[in-house]
Amino acid sequence: MGSLAKIAFCSCFLVLGLAAFVTFLTLLLNAYLHRIPFIDDSQECNLVERKSDYELTKELSSQWKWTYKNRDIKIQLLCPSSRHDTNIYYNDTYVGGTDIKIISAVTETLIIDCHGTPLFFLRTGNLFGTIINGNKILVNYEVRDAEDTIIAYSTGKHFITDEIELLDANREFTIATLTRNTFSTKWIWKIHVNSFFHEASDPLVLFSIAGMRSFAGKGTDGCNTFYWWSLYLTIITGILFIIGLTLLMYFTCKHRCMNGDKNESVQMREKRGYMLAK
Repeated sequence: MGSLAKIAFCSCFLVLGLAAFVTFLTLLLNAYLHRIPFIDDSQECNLVERKSDYELTKELSSQWKWTYKNRDIKIQLLCPSSRHDTNIYYNDTYVGGTDIKIISAVTETLIIDCHGTPLFFLRTGNLFGTIINGNKILVNYEVRDAEDTIIAYSTGKHFITDEIELLDANREFTIATLTRNTFSTKWIWKIHVNSFFHEASDPLVLFSIAGMRSFAGKGTDGCNTFYWWSLYLTIITGILFIIGLTLLMYFTCKHRCMNGDKNESVQMREKRGYMLAK
């Protein structure tokens, strides 16, 4: 391969490096535009109006950012998010969301307010056994308060329809029920609250459970798809850029060293000829 061909070959890698840089800037811009809109600590969080019933409909046009909403409330998939976290809005103002942590085989989800302060915890290991009143039952979630005390459990069935029941810590009464028919053309969460005064009936808890169920799985929305594919592209092109830069430096150094050896040989022959003539 000639010198010009080698330089052209390496230049292709440098162009890929430029593409990686541009993609990286795009990632930063995307992350900035879709960052969690926390409210300043000097301001109080808006409180979601407590009702006996809520209905949240999935927007068919929200493929870029998956959304369930009604006139006042919006549950939206966070972007970027590797664990499908949820943002919750009330009257277009951020009021809280989820921050999912994976601890060994157990997933712990923090339910945070508009400042990012944890208010509740959801713990799950898919279906795991819990002892209640001496009996072992299978639950989907443990709901814990900020002091890490269990205040409720949820059980659910997820075939054609999602049917989730939120029970008190002693499993004596139902706090709320959440249902969604996924076999319908319209996906609607219907949430019915039986106990207004129970701590686990907080709308942030109910909407977080609905959001986690809605956005779980391998698939994701357009915003997250774009972000993660752009990240993979940045990593691949960045590696190719480093390889190309290394090869370019190697070929350049080799070319200079070879020219240096040739010049040294010519000088030595000239010097020998001069000595013989003398």
